[in-house]
Amino acid sequence: MARRVDRRRRLALLVCACGSVAVQAGSTDPTWFLRYFSVWCALLSGLTAAAGLVGRAGTAVAWVRDASCTGAMLAGAVYAGVLLPAERLGAAGGGLTWLAPLLLHVTLPVLAVVDAVRVPRAAPPARAVVLSWTLLPAAYLALTLLLHAARGVAPAYTFLDVTRVGPHGVGVAVVVAVGLHLVMADRLVRRLRARPPAPH
Repeated sequence: MARRVDRRRRLALLVCACGSVAVQAGSTDPTWFLRYFSVWCALLSGLTAAAGLVGRAGTAVAWVRDASCTGAMLAGAVYAGVLLPAERLGAAGGGLTWLAPLLLHVTLPVLAVVDAVRVPRAAPPARAVVLSWTLLPAAYLALTLLLHAARGVAPAYTFLDVTRVGPHGVGVAVVVAVGLHLVMADRLVRRLRARPPAPH
């Protein structure tokens, strides 16, 4: 059982690394990949997978794992519902642009959910903890809007670009994203509650 968990976490680590590299492949800006929420989730998921491989666990690791898992689910839903129809998997960009969406928006959410659900728990997370997972997309949103306002750095996602969709458009996008995030968190917690408590 432990060997299977290790294999799953090594695969998650590989997916996170390859997806992040694929995002960077088409850009000369070394900070470009940090402008993507999906890459934030990938990096955090990779860190928690690595922590699991070396036997590190704890409240902080559990929070990051669950928050990044919910974030990866949100990124996958937004990509499937908003970005995929517009970008057509990014095939027009050539190179590795097709690989990043496949890894970060399809493979990573599946692996993250499997790892979060399979990990032994004495009880599902409390409601306050679940709500605190929204701090991850909130931090991303704050940094994105701050860079946009202070340095004129265009957000990676059009629906967060005030100059293109206006303040009201960004406001609607934020409300929808928060709603989706809470739905994803609810789905994950329901799945966790479906599993029997871990033995003491």
